[in-house]
Amino acid sequence: MPVCVPPLAVAPGPGVGVLAAAIVAGTISGFALACQPGVNGTLGKILSHKLHASLTSFTVGLACSIVACLLIARSLPKPSDYADAPWWTFTGGAIGAFLVTASLIFAPRVGAGAWLGIMIVAQLGGAVLLDHWGLAGYEVRPATWVRLLGVTLMIGGVVMVLRG
Repeated sequence: MPVCVPPLAVAPGPGVGVLAAAIVAGTISGFALACQPGVNGTLGKILSHKLHASLTSFTVGLACSIVACLLIARSLPKPSDYADAPWWTFTGGAIGAFLVTASLIFAPRVGAGAWLGIMIVAQLGGAVLLDHWGLAGYEVRPATWVRLLGVTLMIGGVVMVLRG
């Protein structure tokens, strides 16, 4: 008599096409994020102050964002567009400025693997907590033991990178 194995339950989510595109975009973004501290750190060594590299990075980013808005959205945001936005939605730029500045200062000192490993573990741990409590605009997704084990394994991986 054949044994029937029930299919694994799959949580509802994006379709395969969206997931495939997210994997490609995430892979490119992850590699770019690995490059960014080194690029900005090198610029910080060339300019008279490390903060000038951060300012340059965000100036170039602003220019790229303006061009993307004009080419893709065919408009720029209007002041009235922001009327209903909660105050915390404006902190993204400050978070980015801190991230870029901290990265350009510390990544050259501790190395790309160590810096990005620390950041990735903090991102994953933070993401599990944000999901668990539904903060920062995310839907609630409980911090199950499997998710927490994943974060713990990532911590082990970072320790191996740091000691290797």
